[in-house]
Amino acid sequence: MTDVLAADASPSSRDATHRKIDEDLFELTLSRENKAELFEEAITELERGSLESASILENLAKWNPSDASRFVQRTASTILDTPFRLIYPTSARSSFDATSGLYARQYLAISYCWGLGDFLRTGYERHGSWPISKPFVEAILADKDHPREGIWMDQLCIDQTSSLDKGKSVAAMDIIYRSCIRLVILLEDVCLDEQEAKLHEEYDNTKRKFETKWVPGETERDVFISFYNKVNAARWWKRAWCLHEFSVNGPWTDKRQCNIIHNATFIVNGPGGSTVKIKWVNLHFIMANAFLGLAYLGPELDTEDRVLYYSSLLALARGEIYPLVILLDQLEKKPIIFDDKPTWLCRGVGQAHTSIPSFNLKNLQGIHRITTEDIELDMIFFKSPWELVTKENLRTTYTVFPSLIPTVQPAKYTPGKFADPTTSEWSDEDLDQCRRRFLAGCLMNGYAYIARLWEQLKRDVVVASYNDTIFKKLTPHPAFHDAAQELLRQLLPVSELLCIPPSSIFTLEDAHLFLTWLADPRSIYYIGAFTHRLQSTTPGSAQAFVNGLHPKQYTDKGPMNELELAVPIDLLGASCATFRVWILRPGKGETKGSKWRLVGKALLLGEPTLTNEGIPGAGTDETVVSVKRAVVTGWPEE
Repeated sequence: MTDVLAADASPSSRDATHRKIDEDLFELTLSRENKAELFEEAITELERGSLESASILENLAKWNPSDASRFVQRTASTILDTPFRLIYPTSARSSFDATSGLYARQYLAISYCWGLGDFLRTGYERHGSWPISKPFVEAILADKDHPREGIWMDQLCIDQTSSLDKGKSVAAMDIIYRSCIRLVILLEDVCLDEQEAKLHEEYDNTKRKFETKWVPGETERDVFISFYNKVNAARWWKRAWCLHEFSVNGPWTDKRQCNIIHNATFIVNGPGGSTVKIKWVNLHFIMANAFLGLAYLGPELDTEDRVLYYSSLLALARGEIYPLVILLDQLEKKPIIFDDKPTWLCRGVGQAHTSIPSFNLKNLQGIHRITTEDIELDMIFFKSPWELVTKENLRTTYTVFPSLIPTVQPAKYTPGKFADPTTSEWSDEDLDQCRRRFLAGCLMNGYAYIARLWEQLKRDVVVASYNDTIFKKLTPHPAFHDAAQELLRQLLPVSELLCIPPSSIFTLEDAHLFLTWLADPRSIYYIGAFTHRLQSTTPGSAQAFVNGLHPKQYTDKGPMNELELAVPIDLLGASCATFRVWILRPGKGETKGSKWRLVGKALLLGEPTLTNEGIPGAGTDETVVSVKRAVVTGWPEE
């Protein structure tokens, strides 16, 4: 490209290298100095997370060195050492003179869907070296603000014949899309008619006065609806890579929202072979940006389960405990299989657990090794027997509720009743029996237990979930006052009931609100169909409920007396709304205690404070629970 430089000019370390693509396009491979300037903000943000990235890699290396080797920590050097190319129309060559040198001013990043499928119109043709049609090429070039403003498009700017180049570029993808002056999004499968194409001009929020109560008029509604349906049906929205590109671009930042130069441009087909450019100024939602300083360099992840495994591995390495509490699909029994072997990892049941709160990130201490087949971790094993609350145990509940326990719909800020999809077809009699089993278990465990249970439920369930979003604050149901008094009479002897002042641990007000919670349809998630008491053999010792399971689900792999209940120590203190109890069976042909099969998970409710040392039984040296290192794999037997 010496023809565009002065005769006395010579290339410097800041200059790009030039390559002709065809008669209409040329390519610049940017210098390290040029990249450092363009990527400065994104690299600074990346290096802020270097300690987090190093911690994740350290945990991965400790648990599974082989899998850890598939990841590399990203640094400024790894980004700046990655080849970065921009393309320009041939007409822009003269803008690179002796003063500017081969130095890029800025660039547009293009986001689009690969492939020429049946989603494109008949007669669609690629234009020259571009992977898109001529109208879209012309629209992109027209969106440039300066001749030295380049264009980054993956098919043209990444060497598609080099797996190394592709791997490095993919690892820098968030930096590239974050650092562009503007994101240009191509919706090639959207074609607007004349009325639809005019909407963005007639209702340009950067030019018209804001009106809080404005809605489209009756004559405009059909156009708005058809415009929405066409754009919403674009294939681009359904591609994870496209969503990632849009998210890392930071569309919610002040820079992108408040300055039209940096606001993303959407390009769609218009009438008569034209294109329509629309600015992303009406942003109605915020998309999360996970700016993680790691890059995956391993083999292609060819299945969703492989993606789930590595996502879970990274989450655990950062201290996210959710992979440990995902509920095993005990009804469908569709396990994950890696290399013809079962795994400890579970797919989530396809129901929305709206009551489960977000987790706080921390450093997990109890995990020692993770593979696709098994996980080695420290667990608390319960030595106490667990027993089902039976129909014979329900007699005392009829003194509290002589007749059917009614369902108390939660008060909402929006119309309509709460409907639990898992129990929508249950009769009132079915729900009554579930609630009575839970209440009977509370009465059998006694006052200290129900006080501990209610404190836990208030903290992890009522305050964290029930008193939130569309639901109003949970308040005592007026009709349950007498039932609450009777509940306390059942729990406490007469002498304590007459004591003044009354107990502040589990008061009449607490009993009243507890019974209201019991009758709330949202609570069936915690109550379950059956209640199991984890009862110590030592009188007065620790007690708990293990709910959300049915014994018949676990008898197909062996006798019930083989089953053991355990909780990973990293789940100590976690919300009781999560499935913390692992139901384990000794592995086939294994020495008991050497390897376990995970056959299910359950809720743990009302447990005492559990520690890594175990809990001694009252008046004895025997421990109620013990801590062991366990190797756990999936439930199907080989």
